[in-house]
Amino acid sequence: MPLNPRGIITNKRLFDVYPNDGIDPRVLCAALNSTVVALLKYLYGRQVGREGNLDTEVIDARLMLVPNVRQISSSIRQRLEGAFDLMRKRPSRPLLEELEQRERVELDDATLELLQIANSGERAEIRAQLYSQMTSLYQEIREVELKKQGERRVTARRERASPHTIAEEIWKEFDKAHLRAFPADFISDGEPMETVTLPAGKPKVLDDLFHKATLQVNGTLIKFGSKTRAEFAAKVIELGHYGEMPIPKADRACERALEKYRHYEAQMESAFKDLAEERSADAEIQSRILRELWKLFYASARHD
Repeated sequence: MPLNPRGIITNKRLFDVYPNDGIDPRVLCAALNSTVVALLKYLYGRQVGREGNLDTEVIDARLMLVPNVRQISSSIRQRLEGAFDLMRKRPSRPLLEELEQRERVELDDATLELLQIANSGERAEIRAQLYSQMTSLYQEIREVELKKQGERRVTARRERASPHTIAEEIWKEFDKAHLRAFPADFISDGEPMETVTLPAGKPKVLDDLFHKATLQVNGTLIKFGSKTRAEFAAKVIELGHYGEMPIPKADRACERALEKYRHYEAQMESAFKDLAEERSADAEIQSRILRELWKLFYASARHD
């Protein structure tokens, strides 16, 4: 707390304290700058944000207990003023260094004597406990600050990174044990199969008057005898598989496999959305990350 003899106008983060009852502002300011009062701020103040910063509003200051300097003895007054004057002549220091300064120790010792702790040995023991507690609080807050700073740096890098790069980072960390290959992982063992040669290209299922249950891939037409089997084969090609491929002979087996795969795709879509939302708050970026993740997914499925 700074002494303000020139009456500089304060703002929201600095409040004016006007002593009454003839209290000397310099003596009050000295006591308010003691480590005892600094620790009390943690009881009456409030945290700001997520980094351990402390704020003290007017309502908090009104509730806070502080040393009473109204009936201070001349010897304690001299000790407080002398230590405070020395502190005012030097720059403030980081907390751990501050607690080692002689004038700081003197100021705190005088404040404890003001609080009617007459025995010097007892004051020394209380001071040690006080400094230990302040050091612990400082270290805990500093750890939180460093962690949050690191998280902000990571977030900033992610915001600068392209959706493709972010998707690649997600894919590297993604548990590949969740991946399943179509059609092999969606067909029951022992299911009767037929090997069909499927060309590469864009598949289209035809089921009209002229082409019943037919799969068209570019200029090639393949008759399957049922629309369900043709849809099954189309899904195989969409996922990047072609050449000699096993197709279930039974329509029901194809239906079950397609149903299971659609359910699996919905689960993967949900998982990918969650991962994209963790990396960006922007809806458009999330959508682009999602598309890139599906590209990586399909590429992985083709290589299996």
